[in-house]
Amino acid sequence: MRYMWIPSTETVVVVQCDPFDGTVPLTGDIPKSEPEGYRLAPLRSLAHATTQVNSHQLQSMNFAQLRDCLLAENPLDAQHVARVNQAEVWSLPRYL
Repeated sequence: MRYMWIPSTETVVVVQCDPFDGTVPLTGDIPKSEPEGYRLAPLRSLAHATTQVNSHQLQSMNFAQLRDCLLAENPLDAQHVARVNQAEVWSLPRYL
């Protein structure tokens, strides 16, 4: 069990890993309560407003690529990093 606090937010991500016993094949499917495009909208919107990356490139980026692109834009600006972290919180999948 791992708890990861997202700085400048009130959000903690809980990661639980169970040992794989080999009896059930791994499918790679991760349940999502919202479509990925909807979840990534906050990151894409912030990237559109703060970077020179074009819309077509933003649409092809996954979560990690968007976050890396945003942080690379101004990694030492605490306010910018806080905005990226808040957009990340809104992009996290919500599980029931």
